[in-house]
Amino acid sequence: MNWSGGCGRKVGALAACLCLGFADLSIATESPFSAQVQPLALRPRTAAPAFIDVQLRSRRQAITEGTLELQVMSGNEPLFRQQTSALALAPGSTSRRLLLPFVPANSGVGIDVQLRFLTRDATHDLGRFPIAAESFVATRQYLIGICGTVPAPARDEPQFWQALRPERALPESDKRPWQISSMPVWFAPEDLPSTLGLCAFDLVIVQAPALAALSEKQLAQLAAWVEAGGSLCVAPGKTLAAPQLAFLNALASPADAEPALRVGPEDKVIRPNESIIFRRPGLGRLMLMWEPLADEAELKTPLTQRAAWFLAQVQSEYLDKPASLHGGIWQNWFSRPQERANEIQERLFELLPKSSRMIPLPVLGAILGVFVLIAGPGEWFVLGLLRGRRWTWLTFPALAMGCTVVAVRAAEHYLGRDDQRAALILTDVDPRGRVLRENRIELWFAGRNGEAVSEQRQALAIPCSFAKGSTSAGESGGALYQGQMPAHYVLRQPLAQWQPLLRRTMSLEPRAESSRLRWTALHAHDLAGRPRPARDVAEKLAADAWTVWVYHSSMVDASPPVHHEGPDDGWPVGDAMDKLIQHLSKLGRPFTSLAPSGRPDLLDLAMHDASDPREWLVVAVRKTDRELRIVRCLYRTDE
Repeated sequence: MNWSGGCGRKVGALAACLCLGFADLSIATESPFSAQVQPLALRPRTAAPAFIDVQLRSRRQAITEGTLELQVMSGNEPLFRQQTSALALAPGSTSRRLLLPFVPANSGVGIDVQLRFLTRDATHDLGRFPIAAESFVATRQYLIGICGTVPAPARDEPQFWQALRPERALPESDKRPWQISSMPVWFAPEDLPSTLGLCAFDLVIVQAPALAALSEKQLAQLAAWVEAGGSLCVAPGKTLAAPQLAFLNALASPADAEPALRVGPEDKVIRPNESIIFRRPGLGRLMLMWEPLADEAELKTPLTQRAAWFLAQVQSEYLDKPASLHGGIWQNWFSRPQERANEIQERLFELLPKSSRMIPLPVLGAILGVFVLIAGPGEWFVLGLLRGRRWTWLTFPALAMGCTVVAVRAAEHYLGRDDQRAALILTDVDPRGRVLRENRIELWFAGRNGEAVSEQRQALAIPCSFAKGSTSAGESGGALYQGQMPAHYVLRQPLAQWQPLLRRTMSLEPRAESSRLRWTALHAHDLAGRPRPARDVAEKLAADAWTVWVYHSSMVDASPPVHHEGPDDGWPVGDAMDKLIQHLSKLGRPFTSLAPSGRPDLLDLAMHDASDPREWLVVAVRKTDRELRIVRCLYRTDE
């Protein structure tokens, strides 16, 4: 008994020591780093880039170098990874604002981000944080960025942004919460995002005090975003300094016209007659609003309703007659995005070498027949003559492996072992020939498993992939973003053998070689009033090596479509290209276009309002080696 009691006490003491040892070990291995994540908007813009604020805390006494890794998750499904440039964490707290390349459209589950801090000798798990709600309220999340020095107005003044919510202009019969929902985000002038960072917003509002605080560089970035298709509302105030005056006049004044705004003594603005000025600089929208809203009643006036729809880029047939809306049209703002990607992929496959083809059936039949003959009667007689049929357990697997290798080699011979790439370069210019935005949609077709790697500078790159049977894009196939997004980073994505990969890269700066088309020689009045102007347009543009299309509301039902056939080089440029151009240029009711976002579903490429008789779209197409060039220019007869 004494022995057993002593043994029990020894075992208990040993267990206690082990527990204390494990406790000390857990304390010793506890991560010295922690993090908190705060999204800029609880409901980010649909299928657009999104900002998150990450606060890192280090309990170490020395500076630690490492890399922050973010794994974006939709429920339990990983979407993509993002690794920042090298960080140096000092003791205490460090805050960083990061731009995610996109947030999936209406996924139905929460979007989370898993954070890890990677050092040279260890990986520290910082936790998982939500960045989007579990279920989105609406089919489209409309994000309004408000640049102002005061986050909230006076108590007796209505919220300025509420007047510009597009859903406010809907008739009562069509107000459905799942169709569109607006959310405001306030930020200080010094936090105004860069040109590509502004793609996180549908609409940006700049109030008078904040406008005066913006630098010339910030104003230039804001102007580039607006001309590329963004929507901007400005409340200029009573005075304007020279940089702000030049910024507004560059956007509000058509080419070769008198300045829209002038200032008098002490930089006081000489007020125009209109209380609200509407302009269309480039592909975007600009509204200047002079008087603040006096009361809640002004939120529902026809003028403010028209302003909300104008900035939401609603088609003219609904913009001019908002009361004529009938139920249900608001939810049809998307137009089969997967068809756009399919059309592009088909056209790009035509550019790949014709030597890549499927294995002919006779070849497959010959390989199978040889295998059956050798593995059947051949092996039986040969091994029988050698009196070694017991070796069939070795020879049969060897024959099967050999025929498999022959089949693989035959497939590589016909399909090719080299990676094949083709690209569609879509460039949008203004009537002065200036490049407003450029999109490169690239097809990768790999001859073997590998990795698609591209280095990006001042661009938004994203894979264009769709879930099977779904109309929303968002799968990224294990994409990894390494570096500073969007200034300079590398995008890596696994390539599966003989599986096409489509990738979109958007830049608001020209990247491709200039088209050298003479857009300045063509004017809007040259297009108006002519039933078949495409041939004349091609001559004015000096588009000898290009195929030119002209689109107008009077030509919507034209069959065949009105276009000028370019040089005949054996490549199809007829109905197939016309279908592709229309897929890329029109969005579908009730919206004309969307502010640029670099979306994987390509919906923000739309730019033509087929219901507006004042609008003409001229498109030039040219095929080069492994590239398809499309240059578009929008002309308006009211400018």
